[in-house]
Amino acid sequence: MKNIIFIIGTIVLSACSARDEQFCECLEIGNQLNEISEGLLTEGTTGQSAQELKELKAKKVSACQDYLTMDGVELIQKKAACLP
Repeated sequence: MKNIIFIIGTIVLSACSARDEQFCECLEIGNQLNEISEGLLTEGTTGQSAQELKELKAKKVSACQDYLTMDGVELIQKKAACLP
């Protein structure tokens, strides 16, 4: 019985810390978007930067849509799994 509980616990813990590549991509796109937005605030907007911002917003919507209703604890666990 103890072995079964240990095995189930191990499976649950490993599932929580598994790296979700789509979520990691969502985070990366969000970071890129933040960098470009910050640059636009300090340096101003160019046609190229505005287009890049528009493309990244569309990518973020696509990459992050599965995570919009996820609770904070689960998001933090997924983010931790993405960190090197």
